[in-house]
Amino acid sequence: MSRPKWVRLAVWFVAGLLSLCLLLSLASYLANRAIPGGSASVGTLSSPEKARLAEALQVRSTFGEAVWPGFGQADIPVLEYNEAYAFLTGYVDPPTGWEKVPGPGLRGQAWQAVAGDAFRGQVYYRQPVEDAAGQIGSFTVRIGERWTASMVTKEWGSIEMVSQVRDVLPPVAKDVVPYRLLLPQVLDSDQYIFKLVHESFHAFQGRQATDRLMQAELAARQYEGSYPWDDQAQRDGWLREFQALKAGLQAQDAAQRSAAVRQFLQERQERRSLPGFSAEWAPYEMQREWLEGVALYVEYFTWQNVVQAPGYQPQAELKSDSDFHGYSAFQSKMDAAIASPRLLATQRDTRFYSAGMMQAFLLDDLMPGWKSGIFNEGVYLEDLLRQAVGE
Repeated sequence: MSRPKWVRLAVWFVAGLLSLCLLLSLASYLANRAIPGGSASVGTLSSPEKARLAEALQVRSTFGEAVWPGFGQADIPVLEYNEAYAFLTGYVDPPTGWEKVPGPGLRGQAWQAVAGDAFRGQVYYRQPVEDAAGQIGSFTVRIGERWTASMVTKEWGSIEMVSQVRDVLPPVAKDVVPYRLLLPQVLDSDQYIFKLVHESFHAFQGRQATDRLMQAELAARQYEGSYPWDDQAQRDGWLREFQALKAGLQAQDAAQRSAAVRQFLQERQERRSLPGFSAEWAPYEMQREWLEGVALYVEYFTWQNVVQAPGYQPQAELKSDSDFHGYSAFQSKMDAAIASPRLLATQRDTRFYSAGMMQAFLLDDLMPGWKSGIFNEGVYLEDLLRQAVGE
């Protein structure tokens, strides 16, 4: 007995779909096998890493003063690390080791000049490090008396990211997930360059307000374990705060923007008044927004300045970097950063990054001189917003 035509078509469709899935899975499997398991250049900074670092320094020196007074001119060394070494650039004759912030204690050993290699015509240094992510991390460290930006190299960071994703996937998916397609969306060269600017701003914060940076990091250690990340009432409150902040950023005039800020401040006050909210969590929120939110603002604002600058030319070496896209994705990344208040409200510590960044952009419109006071003891973003709208 012959099957109806629609049944035969359905069978062909399902068979074709399964064949396509198998072909795509095979292609992804073969592509994944080509993903390196380690850095191509372990003992030195590779040419692509040097190009990205040079571009981050050029971006900061060119646009840093427009983004934040003093930031563009600040002398900030950079420490990058891969699976085996830490590399230090921008520091002549560095003293032994580094201090991980907020410390305490000296880590590492004496820095050794990298023989037969240079960065921008100058000697740079290295030392072997085990577990550099734990011993250094992407943030800021102190080397001697100098605040230094620290960050994983892009190549090793991407390899680690693949490993971390693989670790949480079921066995059947580990080898066929298209990592090469997913990773550029998370951290391409464009984003990496501005992440270096972000970490450099943390070093700048350390220079300008050492005690406040230390307090903000200590607060994270003290409260992140007890903070009510998953409490539904708190999430609902955060959702309303993010909705108000987004409305402020999208407002058409100053009156609408001020009204949205007042709504944000009211929602924040009401959330903090909910049963079970500890009084010590409010300073924790404000400290993290001051530390990470402002750094994220600097990251995006620098990117915006680069995109809007007529005739800006990135490092020529980046032309051969297939992961560099000429900063063309800025607007889509900026839009995505504020697109979903509901998603932002479910984040853990990164909700403070987003909320702080959004407050900082609002202050640019409502209180243009806000940066002159934000490093003063006890001054936080929401305090300045309250002042800006007369609350």
